This record gives sequence, C-alpha cells and structure tokens, in this order.
Amino acid sequence: MWAIVFLVFTAVTIAKPEFRSVTSAYRHASENWFAGRGIYPQREGEMNYLPQFAILFSPFAQLPKAAGDTLWRLLQMGVFVSALRRLATVAQSGRMDLFLLVSILAAPVALGTVMNGQSNLLLAGAMGHAAVDLLRHRNWAVAGWLNVGLIAKPITVVMALLVAATDGTVVPWLLGGITLTALAPLAFDAWPTVAGSYSAWFRQLLFLVPSEEPRFEDLAGLLRVLGWHLDPGVWFVLRVTAGAAILAAWWIGSRRLEGPHRVLTLLGLSAGYLMLFNPRTESNSYVILAPAIAVLAARFLAVESSRVGWVLAALALALGNAGMGNPIWPLTKLWLKPIVALAFLGWIFHRIFRRRPAADSRA
Repeated sequence: MWAIVFLVFTAVTIAKPEFRSVTSAYRHASENWFAGRGIYPQREGEMNYLPQFAILFSPFAQLPKAAGDTLWRLLQMGVFVSALRRLATVAQSGRMDLFLLVSILAAPVALGTVMNGQSNLLLAGAMGHAAVDLLRHRNWAVAGWLNVGLIAKPITVVMALLVAATDGTVVPWLLGGITLTALAPLAFDAWPTVAGSYSAWFRQLLFLVPSEEPRFEDLAGLLRVLGWHLDPGVWFVLRVTAGAAILAAWWIGSRRLEGPHRVLTLLGLSAGYLMLFNPRTESNSYVILAPAIAVLAARFLAVESSRVGWVLAALALALGNAGMGNPIWPLTKLWLKPIVALAFLGWIFHRIFRRRPAADSRA
C-alpha cells in the first residue's frame, strides 16, 4: 500500500515539482548555509528549524530537484512507515498482524505530508521509533531518535522532557546526544557563525509565533472559529498549565500502565499537547498524532475486542478530512482536528486516572 502511495507522489513530484511542496525552502536554506549566507530571513515561507536541518537536507539539495525531492520523501516515508510497523508489532498479540489496519487508519492524514515534503513525517516516525525503543529499554536508541526528531522539528522537546521525567536512565544518553547535535555545525563553520545562526533562529521563532493567520489548527484556531480571541499572556498561562497537566498525567500513567499501553500513552500525550498548544500547528501537522490513535484503535479492535476501538478508528480517519474534498473539507477546516485531539487527550486522561497502580495493561 505504502509503495503505491510513494509511486503516485513520485510521479506528481516529477511532473509538477512545486505542486504543494515546501522543499524549496529547505533547499534554499541548505544552499545558503554552505555558501555562508544567512538562513533565517525573518519572514514567512522560509525554513524555521534548527541549522542542523539545513545540514541534514544538504545531500538532497545537491541533486536535481526532482531526484532530491523524491529521495527526501522516500527517507521520510521509510522512517514513518517503519515506525508504524514497529508500533503495530509491539501492540499486537501472538501471530496477529496489525500493520495493515494501522496503515489504513494512519494513511489518510499522512498523504498531505507526503505530498508537500514537510518534515512532520520524519518527526512522527522518529517519535514512534523512540516510543518502541523506550519499551525495549534501548536507551541509546531512544536518545538517537529523539535527536532526529529535534532536528526535524524542535517541538520534539515535549516528548524528550516527558521521557526524562520518568525514565532517568535515558537522560545521560539524551544529554549526550543533544550536546553532539548542538556542536555538529562546528564541523562546517566557525563558532561565531554557528552562534549567530542559533541567535537568528531564535529571532525567527519570535517573529513567527505571534501569527494570527487563519490557517493554524491548534486550540487557538478552534477558538478563533468560535469567535474567541485570547491575549498572548492568557495563552502563555494556558500552555504552561496544560504542560503541567500533561506531565502529571504521564507521571501517573507511566506507573499505572504497562507494556505497549505505556509508550502509546506517552506518544499520545506528547503529540496531543503539540497539536493543541503549538501555535504553528497546521493541517498536515496532525500526522504526528496519527500513529498513537491508529495503533491504539487497531489494538482495541483486533486484540482486545473493545468498542472503544471503533471510536478511536473514527478519530483517526477524521484526521484525514483535508483529503475528503467538498463539502467535508471546507466545512470542517480549522475546527475538526483540534476537536479530535481534545477528545483523544480526554480519553487518555480518563484511562490514566481510572486505573489502579500496578494494574495489568488491558483496557
């Protein structure tokens, strides 16, 4: 199934290289980095990630656009689909294979990200791999994947902080990986230039965050649809309060849930918070939330025969509303996905707080 998706979008990439694609911004950033020029022009439509991303993208920027963009999509899909495969494997029981069902539920929201080449797919895959390796106590791999996620998008820090709060053995590996990642640009340029790039990146974030564009699908976007506009100070308090609630839920849930339910809860809490409280959440960003919902839906449907699986499956499919065309997409744009995230987080909180400590891992 995923091979067909890749072939279709490869054909589109070759025929229309700029069609709904953001890779030109990545290419320009990479070219500017190695030419010694600035990569953060303080405007919309450019790369907003760490300088390491420009280095990561450089092999693809050196190739002709069609070839580079195709291989970039192949890399992202490889990381994402292999994460789904591993998550499905740890969630299944016996010889039952959940991968096809998980793929069917995750694919609708993933298609848009495959099309535009945005790094959300790489981030979603890295978080999924980190969750599996946390379950398997492979601390070095957890740290490695979280660092890949930080390069793809720094918002991965949410999951990294949650892991660090409850799984202390990962912390030395995580700190070591972050240190190496932070120093990596020094292999290509002197410290003053690298420090200047970090400073310019931070200024770019400050420039972009206050945006009130009616295209973001975080909680603020949902409230704007309802006609409610909150002051930045109020949003700061809400984000900090919600972050504390997510941390408390994970602290308790990490002790009450076991096996795949534990790490899928971690994945869901991390992604759910990012979708609702990252002010730059776009429609395609919800591919980050899809793995947790899809895998839990498949497990409850096929392994635990629970009706909640049907609800979760409906939530997963609802995330694909952007590809449903008229009239569904125009009618549900901006508000449906935040509601899905709210419903999913609410269900996770309910599961955590109704469980007894040391309960088994069934629903």
